[in-house]
Amino acid sequence: MFITVNLTAIAEEDRAEISIKGTPKYELLSQNSSGDIVVSRYKISITFENTGNIESDLIKANLTDSEGFVLDKTFKIDALETKVIEFDWSTIFTEDQQLQINYGPADLGTIRNKNNSGKTTLTIKVLENNNGGGSTPGFEIASITIALLFSIIFLKYKSKRH
Repeated sequence: MFITVNLTAIAEEDRAEISIKGTPKYELLSQNSSGDIVVSRYKISITFENTGNIESDLIKANLTDSEGFVLDKTFKIDALETKVIEFDWSTIFTEDQQLQINYGPADLGTIRNKNNSGKTTLTIKVLENNNGGGSTPGFEIASITIALLFSIIFLKYKSKRH
């Protein structure tokens, strides 16, 4: 009796499989005010991973706000690597701001597909990060020092007149 066993090797295609790992994060770095305008500066961190078995082509990731302002960065990711890409984002919005995050091949001739491109959103909660309502730390100390200095000068001047 002869048993025939067909051993067919299933060849796995070499490809990079890029995706966003977890939820993008943000951190308030600073707030500065000038009159009624408060400029908030954030560090936005997006973790990308390549679960494929080859290095990725050049990837372009970008952040876009509701008014169309765009920041972008390009990078490659080795096979089975995780990489954090950081953006320095500044805004004068005083309400929550939603950012669209897109990524895909930097080469416009490369066909976009589920393995090399995608998108998500990130909402920056402005009120959670507002430290002090936009006031400049230390300004109160300077005002008190100047008022105290003028008081001392005034008292010395008044004591010399009597």
